[in-house]
Amino acid sequence: MNPYENRNDVNQDRSGFRLGMIIRILATCGIDFSLFSRRFSPNSLVISILLTSSISMQGCGSKSNPPLRIGINVWPGYEIISLAQSLGYFEEEGVSVDIVEFDSLSDTRRALETGKVDAIGTTTIEFVMINARPGGKPAIVRRVFDSSNGADMIIAPKEIRTIAELKEKNVGLEVESVGVFLLGRALELAGMDIQNVKPAPAHHLAMVEMLEEGKIAAAVTYPPRSVELLRTGKYHVLFDSRQIPGEVIDIFVVDGKIARERAEELGAFDRALDRAWGYLQNQREDAIRRMAKRERLSVHEFEKVLSDWIELTPPDRQAEFLKKDGPVSSSVLRSAKYLQALGIIPDGTLPSQFAP
Repeated sequence: MNPYENRNDVNQDRSGFRLGMIIRILATCGIDFSLFSRRFSPNSLVISILLTSSISMQGCGSKSNPPLRIGINVWPGYEIISLAQSLGYFEEEGVSVDIVEFDSLSDTRRALETGKVDAIGTTTIEFVMINARPGGKPAIVRRVFDSSNGADMIIAPKEIRTIAELKEKNVGLEVESVGVFLLGRALELAGMDIQNVKPAPAHHLAMVEMLEEGKIAAAVTYPPRSVELLRTGKYHVLFDSRQIPGEVIDIFVVDGKIARERAEELGAFDRALDRAWGYLQNQREDAIRRMAKRERLSVHEFEKVLSDWIELTPPDRQAEFLKKDGPVSSSVLRSAKYLQALGIIPDGTLPSQFAP
């Protein structure tokens, strides 16, 4: 028997198989090639489909899977996201991510509230506000980025030596942000409360100028702005988050609807961050170099922040932080207390995820 005598039939069978498979895939994108199948041979139809569908498939994918929009402000703990992106881990895990940068935590919170982003890096103060205000947008805490271990601080001119000396003075802070938590705890530990000072609403970027001009007696701030202030030699730290370990926590907050509808992509996002954590442990020098560049800090300064001022939360401790009555839950309850004391949110309101 001549092995080549049925070659055309074999090719037709293979073409038919390829054609059927490709048409089934393209049908999921709403592309119908059935009308063409009566006019072209299988081989020519396969070629036509491949040529015309290369653009169509891209359109199909982008339409059904828009990028996850992740809002962050400048903060070293959030750089694990940019590290994962720079290493290509999001793409490898099958999720498209757009990092959207904002100037402050307050700006980031408003972006989630107005639907400009799908998730944000933030603190428990913003999380409470998003959920607790009347008509607020439900959101959930999905993971923990870090605990502040000295990075969040109250800075003042050197002539002011104690927290008690801030009584009746203007203290600059983002009123609807983590500064409320830090100031509230500092005053509590000094035997005072938040009504004993004059909280002065200030954008994070304006803190340096306001201190220089004497408009505020102290500033509640964090890197890289705190690094800039301390560089001058004119200011010192009155209080920092090292004195309340494990209480100031940076978290990944996701819009409730997005959490339900895009759970698979969020799982891929988590896997990419876990891999970035592993890269930081095994290739620390390169990881620090990548992250420091975005923060506009030197490698030495960024290393100091990670070593001395914040504690990144590893993948194997996520459940510990997020459990009922765990660190995040405690921080959420305190945040609600301070926000209620200032009249920013109604009494008795708590995110359902952490309600007693």
